[in-house]
Amino acid sequence: KCNIVIEGPNNIGNYLYNNIIEDSRGDGLFLANSEKFLITNNKIRRNHNGILSVTSVVDIEENVIEKNKHNGVLLIEDNFIQFT
Repeated sequence: KCNIVIEGPNNIGNYLYNNIIEDSRGDGLFLANSEKFLITNNKIRRNHNGILSVTSVVDIEENVIEKNKHNGVLLIEDNFIQFT
């Protein structure tokens, strides 16, 4: 029930940019086991959680994350997140 799901042990150095991710009954973006992942210039709104990250290394920059029902960004387990 997520709009976008990105996961896997070989998910290194990828990015998600210039998207409108909205109106999901689940999470807007579910990200798991990712390294050096860049999320930039997206509009993430009106989802259950905007971004749900599990055990990932992520840069989140220049996004609009608003009006999500529970959390804008939810981190579970080990994460390293940089917001700019």
